[in-house]
Amino acid sequence: MKDDEIQENATRLIREWRRKKGLSQSDLAEQLGMGQSAIAKIENQDRRIDFSTMVQIADILEIPWDMLKGEKISEKKKFEQSVSAFSVSAGTVFSTLSASMGDYRNFEKVATIFKTWMTPNAQSYLPDGFTIDEVAESIEDVQQTLKKYTPSSRDLYIITKALDPIRHLAHQIESPYVPWMSLEEVGKTIAWDSDETSDDDAES
Repeated sequence: MKDDEIQENATRLIREWRRKKGLSQSDLAEQLGMGQSAIAKIENQDRRIDFSTMVQIADILEIPWDMLKGEKISEKKKFEQSVSAFSVSAGTVFSTLSASMGDYRNFEKVATIFKTWMTPNAQSYLPDGFTIDEVAESIEDVQQTLKKYTPSSRDLYIITKALDPIRHLAHQIESPYVPWMSLEEVGKTIAWDSDETSDDDAES
């Protein structure tokens, strides 16, 4: 494979795998100690990639070295890479949903405390142009909106059960000698609320 072809192949892979990892150009640049513009130039083929930088990027994005070299990849290897890429992407989505639920719970606690101060007496503390009813309604509107977009514990429980077979497959392909742990075992920090369901309930 000619040098120009290697460069073109590398820039394409960097762009594709960066997106698979859910990283922005700025995210990747920060991990490399570069500016965002440098990554943009690399992906647009306006800047050649030296060997050291290519190795660093491949390590961060977990790009298989045979893909960077442009070697022919077997169907089995393509399947394994597809499993791995899906597992990484699904894990990112799950982590984001899990974090957002934690953020929502924290907001609910703060909002509840705030509401306890929304008494007629508190009106005297407010600047001109504000009313207790207006403030209380604002809190309620935000809570109701968040409930539409934030997953419940039941949602996360179902996602956990659905993702585990894919994660297990990826684990067996990539780390067959490392003990397997399900998401539920790993995510002990996720506290299921009283709406936690059993396996039967989740499947119904």
